[in-house]
Amino acid sequence: MLTVFLPGPDGMERIDDPDLEKGLPGTPMWIDLIAPDDATVTEVERQLSIDVPDSEELGRIETSSRLIAANNTFLMTYTGLSRELAARTQTPVTCILTETTLLTIRQPGALAYDVIAKQFNRAGDRPHSPQGILFALLGATIDRLADRLAHLGNQIDTVMNEVFGSGANSRRSSRRVQVLIKSLGWHGSHLLKVQDSLVSLQRLALFLRQHADTIAKDTYDNTAIATMVEDLRSLSEFAEALDGKVEFLLDAMLGLIDLDQNQIMKIISMLAAMFLPATLISSIFGMNFRYMPELAWHHGFLLSLGVMGLSAVVMAFLFRWRRWM
Repeated sequence: MLTVFLPGPDGMERIDDPDLEKGLPGTPMWIDLIAPDDATVTEVERQLSIDVPDSEELGRIETSSRLIAANNTFLMTYTGLSRELAARTQTPVTCILTETTLLTIRQPGALAYDVIAKQFNRAGDRPHSPQGILFALLGATIDRLADRLAHLGNQIDTVMNEVFGSGANSRRSSRRVQVLIKSLGWHGSHLLKVQDSLVSLQRLALFLRQHADTIAKDTYDNTAIATMVEDLRSLSEFAEALDGKVEFLLDAMLGLIDLDQNQIMKIISMLAAMFLPATLISSIFGMNFRYMPELAWHHGFLLSLGVMGLSAVVMAFLFRWRRWM
């Protein structure tokens, strides 16, 4: 899908899937390519006189391949996230900034892009340069990542309250424990993807600051770059704190599971020790020797039962006195 945004008197004029054989309409300020085919990419390359990286080049992770500046054209690729919270998918997003046009290449559902595209259709909400569009897109993406981190923080706090809160049930079922551990793993996995996106955006923001003399056209652009760098730094620190909280919670839950298992083994061991004397007495009288005078006692059976019961009571009293139970 190809979307072209042209500056107009009332916001940005949006044209979806124009006929490229007739050329790009007007002087587009923003061209948004969503999962484009090779033919579309080739035609856009020809009309803008730029080199668009292919899918293999977009997937590279080294900074030298993701952040390139040449002849007042800036190629920037960062790791984006899907707009759907449950999807947790990562996808490369490429922005190519020239003196007159911003070209973005992405997959459907990239975070914040559709929202910004709708805002540009409103009067008074249109940027005045391709740099302004780029800063608006990056700023909205950072805002969405901040919302994701806040949501993850609330979910992690919910798990923590259930584990350590005053109303936490010390006798959780094994199924509930599994649900909590899986939920914590889900949050941790999502957090890692957000951190990956933050790292790539930090590198992009530093790249923009490095080339601010060429990219920034006024004080507003310089302020936008500085704000992005500071916001990404604070979000990265918050994400690291959440990562530490997830690791702490996971270790604590595994420790609680060990404590529960040790408590069960302690109860079983105490029960076995309480009835150990009774087991010894019954074993003695259960021996099959020919000459055992105690077998002829008239009240021997009742006496042995009484001794076995008394021994169990004495052992229970001893454990209680020593505060072992």
